[in-house]
Amino acid sequence: MLPDFPQTVLLIDDDPAWTQLVQYRLAHAWSAPPVMLHTAASLETGLVVLWTQPIDLVLLDLGLPGCSDVAAVKALVQAMLQSGGLRPIVVLSAYLTDPLRRHILTLGGQESICKDDPDLWQALTAAMQRAWDRHRFQQRPQGKDPDAPA
Repeated sequence: MLPDFPQTVLLIDDDPAWTQLVQYRLAHAWSAPPVMLHTAASLETGLVVLWTQPIDLVLLDLGLPGCSDVAAVKALVQAMLQSGGLRPIVVLSAYLTDPLRRHILTLGGQESICKDDPDLWQALTAAMQRAWDRHRFQQRPQGKDPDAPA
């Protein structure tokens, strides 16, 4: 049975200040235990981390240099399929449109958050929890409630 919240998160983002802020915020997002955050400043490095570390959930910035938004999500989903199965993907961007959000969902992303959301931290932790809960529900044995005692 999966835990109630993601324990290991991979943040793929090329902005060091943003990465430090997310690291600080996630350390205080859930009461216990704290989230272990792995970081990568490029998609290529993020894929290496995904292959070598147990990752529960991925936060993906769409503004990575050298790859289109669509290519980043596709590459991440493909790597997950080859390395043990899909995990939740929460996409972060300063420039999200409704068509882009819908396209992210069709590619395999579960949630998308705009970095300029006035309630960013609440929105981010809520999106992570929704994506994780959906993942837990999809991973449950057929007909079993993921929150039921073992």
